[in-house]
Amino acid sequence: MLEATANTRDFTVSDIRDAGADLFAKAMGARTTNSHPVAEQLRNRELSLAEAAYILGEPEVKRRGASGKTAGQVVGIGLTTDDFGSVMESAVGRVVSQAYLAASEHRNLVLPWPVPNYQPAQVATIDVDADTGEIGELEEIPSVQVSVPPGHTGSVESYAANLIVSYKLVVNDQLDVIATTARAIAVSAARREARRLYEFLEGNPEMGDGAAMFSSGAGNLVTGVSGVTAANLGTAMAALRNQKTPGDQYANHRVQTLIVPPAEEQPTYQALRETGIEGVSVIAAPWVASSNWYAMAAPDVAPTVAMMYLAPRGDTAMRTVRTYRRPGDRLNRRTGVEIAHDFGYAPVSRVGIVKLTN
Repeated sequence: MLEATANTRDFTVSDIRDAGADLFAKAMGARTTNSHPVAEQLRNRELSLAEAAYILGEPEVKRRGASGKTAGQVVGIGLTTDDFGSVMESAVGRVVSQAYLAASEHRNLVLPWPVPNYQPAQVATIDVDADTGEIGELEEIPSVQVSVPPGHTGSVESYAANLIVSYKLVVNDQLDVIATTARAIAVSAARREARRLYEFLEGNPEMGDGAAMFSSGAGNLVTGVSGVTAANLGTAMAALRNQKTPGDQYANHRVQTLIVPPAEEQPTYQALRETGIEGVSVIAAPWVASSNWYAMAAPDVAPTVAMMYLAPRGDTAMRTVRTYRRPGDRLNRRTGVEIAHDFGYAPVSRVGIVKLTN
């Protein structure tokens, strides 16, 4: 951008501050809802990153009393302002969130477990020892014993990457580069979570009682099963149904998800078609050994693994990937968005998952 434009004259700092994030998020391919009405005007006028930075930079130039600045210098000042950084953080945040969720099928397997900080936290397993029963008028309601076995301690690990928005990217209006980089970081975060989850299961973690998560005695390890066939699928389904809860009740859980190694993905779909079973999702994970596969019940019904993340108690959104505005770098004429990634896993229960292996 070598000179001021009609856009830099017609739009204000408030326009960019209020509607810039909607404009640039949509321009980067993010889905937007309830966009600011001015965002459509900005889009119709094809407002560029450089023009937005110029508009935000002008008041800063005047505040400094620095007259005689070229348009390029005003852009360089504007892109380091807090307002420009906030606009970029909000726009990039939407791209990151949507790309992360699209690559996160593993989230359907876990129980959300918010923790307030990075300190180790205990995840407890809770069960009851009786079913509810019919009672007559004036009859006393029977007590139900709640069992709280020793919980497993887990903690959140932290990762981060900085997406740098440079002067060159801004003046060349390279939103595509920013969007591609943001998506790549988001998908990488989802891939890390998935890998860690399947490695966690494959490692047969120790539960709070000191014993391994999977064992024949616990009714969640079936050996001598080679591959996913119609017959072996029936074995897995029966194992889930026949599991006993700590209260010695039949769990009777229905299979919702099958986790298989990549070579078993097609045979698994074929077995499901042959048996006519519907409503079962299949996840192929290259981190699962070729000799193993898993059958899982719905985590809302039978949670087996908790996914820990930083959030207040009761927040079940599982926001493991977040974006933050980085301070503007005036010396190097750039700003940035920090993409932070915090998560961890802990076993919850042996009931609701079955591991099958040959």
